[in-house]
Amino acid sequence: MIKVGIAGAETRPAGELIRLLLGHPDIVLSVIEAPTHSGLSVSALHHGLLGEIPLLFSGTFDPAALDVVFICNSESALTFQQLYNHFKKLRIIDLTDSLGIDPESSEAVLGLSELYRKPLVRGARAASIPAPIPAVALIALYPLASHMLLNDSIHLKVEAPDDVCTPLALHKAVSVITYRLEMLQPSFRHSVEVIASPWSHPRAIRVSFTLKCSLALEEVIRIYENIYDDHNFTFIVGQPARACDVAGTQKCLIALHKSGSHILDVDIVADCRMRGGAGDAVHVMNLLFGLHEKVGLSLKVADY
Repeated sequence: MIKVGIAGAETRPAGELIRLLLGHPDIVLSVIEAPTHSGLSVSALHHGLLGEIPLLFSGTFDPAALDVVFICNSESALTFQQLYNHFKKLRIIDLTDSLGIDPESSEAVLGLSELYRKPLVRGARAASIPAPIPAVALIALYPLASHMLLNDSIHLKVEAPDDVCTPLALHKAVSVITYRLEMLQPSFRHSVEVIASPWSHPRAIRVSFTLKCSLALEEVIRIYENIYDDHNFTFIVGQPARACDVAGTQKCLIALHKSGSHILDVDIVADCRMRGGAGDAVHVMNLLFGLHEKVGLSLKVADY
């Protein structure tokens, strides 16, 4: 069994992570650290856990006794770099979005399996989970970038809960998306704009954009399907998805449409508490330990 610790477990992403990990068959939740809540029952702070978990919040933890640590608060006593430098056998998954646009400079892989599954399964020790907007946007843009099809500025329309679309989150999203696109398509030297509006659904995120593309729709669909056909959570669908199609799951649903012979419309919907959050963190853990991607993530939708 994989011995798991959660550092900074008082945060909302930590609560989502705990709820997921309780259903994971290959882990034991060894320690849930939150110094300001030490001794308090975890179920008293995070909803949905009554009758499920007897653990109390801990004030400290010993990384040497664990196999993997999830960092859920950037103010945790032990930083990512301290854990990485001093505990060589430990896997580290950072959910704080604090390693900047280039987590590789800290020796962490960007924790987005649709783009970086190979390095995650080939000996990586650490991963940094991107925020929901860049996570979902990059999944939608990657097939186009991989075929050198991004030849103009990109204007992303985002609908998501208010806490996902703060000014700081939008600023970071532009920086991360631009940096990654320049890596994925070296010829990309255009601007990226993110325009956000609130979505009343507490879990859903939609990212949509339009760009010039002379390829036939069938060819564009083939490009996306060839890239994502062996991925377990990203699917190409015939029409734009709804929040109830993804809420509570790890799915990303991408709809492609040609509104003119040279105009491509792309629309992607996901759960913003899972993608760019707890779901991606569990997904990455599975990859780091050689487990099947879907272990602990075969989830039913929360809306129906």
